[in-house]
Amino acid sequence: MATKPTDRHCPVHFYDVIISSRPAKGYKISSPACAPINSLFNALLVPNAKNHVLNPNAKVVMKSLDDLHTPIKSDDGYSLLLNCADLSKPDPRFKHFKTRALRAAGKHTAEAVTKSCHALLLPDATVPNKALLIMTMHSGILADDIAELLTQLCKQLSSSPKSSSVFSFKDPYGAKDSKGNFLQYRVNYKFDILAHKSQMLDEALRTGIFKEMTLIGHNQFGFDQAGNLQAEQQTLTVKTASVAPLSFASIKASVRQYLKGSKQDFDQLKVSYTNRSGKDQSTTMQINRLDETFTRRENIVLDAATPDCFASIDKGIISSLHQLLVIPDDE
Repeated sequence: MATKPTDRHCPVHFYDVIISSRPAKGYKISSPACAPINSLFNALLVPNAKNHVLNPNAKVVMKSLDDLHTPIKSDDGYSLLLNCADLSKPDPRFKHFKTRALRAAGKHTAEAVTKSCHALLLPDATVPNKALLIMTMHSGILADDIAELLTQLCKQLSSSPKSSSVFSFKDPYGAKDSKGNFLQYRVNYKFDILAHKSQMLDEALRTGIFKEMTLIGHNQFGFDQAGNLQAEQQTLTVKTASVAPLSFASIKASVRQYLKGSKQDFDQLKVSYTNRSGKDQSTTMQINRLDETFTRRENIVLDAATPDCFASIDKGIISSLHQLLVIPDDE
């Protein structure tokens, strides 16, 4: 999409959401069952649900799903609009959520900060306890806040009789009560946020041809006995012995394994490859930050007139987030 001079860029970050279960208080189960994350989302992210209130002391307070936290379910996952609202802390930047007027000295019953966060939650089709989180940044809401929101909603939902399918499970040993009914145990859930690695390099290596990788060290050392010459960089070039495709994960594992037994000190890794269009490309990254380097970050383009605070989900922004899931053809 061609940009206009008045357009602005909105940063977008990608995360993996991982759920894990543990026995509720009073139950001793060594390997508790865990509902698929999609089933949990179906129960948690209900449009127009009432009385979903977080701890007022939390950094991000979502007062009700139909007010400050709006989900929309579709075949492509869940679209979320999240707004900060902390009624316990006076802040002149807060606005009345519906009128967007700056609030007076008193507190409004519905208010939000000047910026909203749009997010997508996309359950993984092959890993039952994993989902992809894509969210706009610079709203004051972080991925950990969304994890906290999901955790709090779980706690509230666990007391509902309608939630038994995701919180109650049959005793794994087949124990029964005095009436012959199978005993049940309950679980609680924890949501962890992990950096989502970019698939772009992995896709390029899978569909293209790996050429070589170069380990680069920048530690200075004396090159001659007199000390007049100083070496500033040393390199080690590695090439493949076969034409089989390589993944970035295998490259990363081999580098780390080699460095464990090496006396040389390398701090950078340069990967060179030919993409599927036949164009030679290379990527250089810090060896001690390989995971960080490939945490996926993107930008979406917004019209200058796009507001920072929303009372409902902006379909244009959600569409832009979906577009980031499409792997582009190489130029």
